[in-house]
Amino acid sequence: MSVSTARNQKGFSREVFARRLKIARLARNLTQEQLGRKAGLQASSVCKFESADREPTVVNLYALAIALCVTVDYLVGNVPNESNMTFKDLTDKDICIIERMREFMLEYNKEEKEENG
Repeated sequence: MSVSTARNQKGFSREVFARRLKIARLARNLTQEQLGRKAGLQASSVCKFESADREPTVVNLYALAIALCVTVDYLVGNVPNESNMTFKDLTDKDICIIERMREFMLEYNKEEKEENG
């Protein structure tokens, strides 16, 4: 399933995703090949995503977000910044763990809300 199939309320923009993916990758000093390896993708896929020639599947989107330690919401343009928090004294690994926990809690809360109506 591609991201546009599972559209968010604002819709999916390949251009926004492409720009944010490249910004996040370059901010971490990663090549397309390095990001591809971290996310379990080919470098050519990363290249196509960054040039807006192809949109990711939902699985690829999550893999890229995890590899870059950013949220999916950031990559697709639902939030203006990578994070609203300041992480001055934390390592990159600490930040990645926090982001993963945050995404888990958001999903957990959503499921709880759906179950309890």
